[in-house]
Amino acid sequence: MNWIYFALSAAFLYCIVKFIDKFILERRIRDFVCIPIYCSFLSFIFGLGFWYFNGFQILSTTDTILALMAGIFIIAMGPVYFAALNRTSASNIIILIQLIPVFTLVLSVLFLGDRISITQLAGFFLIIASVIGISMKRESTSLKINKAFFLILIVDIMSAIAAVITKWITLKNPYIAILPYNSFGIFLGGILMLIFFKRARIAFFDSFVYLKKSSILFIIFNESLFIFTQIVHLIAISLASVALVSVVISTQVFIGVMMGTLLAKISPTTFKEATHPKDILIKIFFAVLTFLGVFLVY
Repeated sequence: MNWIYFALSAAFLYCIVKFIDKFILERRIRDFVCIPIYCSFLSFIFGLGFWYFNGFQILSTTDTILALMAGIFIIAMGPVYFAALNRTSASNIIILIQLIPVFTLVLSVLFLGDRISITQLAGFFLIIASVIGISMKRESTSLKINKAFFLILIVDIMSAIAAVITKWITLKNPYIAILPYNSFGIFLGGILMLIFFKRARIAFFDSFVYLKKSSILFIIFNESLFIFTQIVHLIAISLASVALVSVVISTQVFIGVMMGTLLAKISPTTFKEATHPKDILIKIFFAVLTFLGVFLVY
């Protein structure tokens, strides 16, 4: 049962990363589109390390291209993720991002020939219902969906595409052999952003002017923590089934609600979380629905 400690640790660390992301957005950074660029350079360094420990294993040309593409999708969703996080609370983002397994299974059915059971369909509807529910906000006499919902929807779809591409490659290669190429793909995506995305280029180079050294180190620390969390996640998967690990990691929806409530009490101007008992109960209700949905999907 050692895998469960790694899975729970990954769930906890994923939450920490998202709340630190929120802190960076609110207190340290002027334009969030530069953050994925930092992540891309770190991914290159980690990728070299992964490749070294893997004995510099070479994938086939097709698998290399696909692994790089998966990495590009991962980094490309970075600006969209931060745009969503800029519009809602971190605890809401943690719930919204649970749509990833829904899109992953749908794409697996379309491209990998997987099948969806009635139980999984029920899980889909529970997750979708909770995601829509948590995205609703009252404006005067009407209810509207938060703009973050549509942004995180793009993130979920892009993440699912990367997951399905990686899953297809793992049919012929162990994931540890693919990880370096995913990392190099993230780096390649960051370079493409610098070249073709003017706003990202300006934001990245401007960050060296106005950011203190401590702030840059803080961003590097959090992006490194995210990569480390993915490694912990991978270790958990190597010790147990993907289904079991995914269900345990989905407990981050509860961790996020508790962490958000605590941080909002400590620093309400930074972590704008709903702390009224009624709002907390609503979040817990949708967190339970999300957890049950993920349980049924897997």
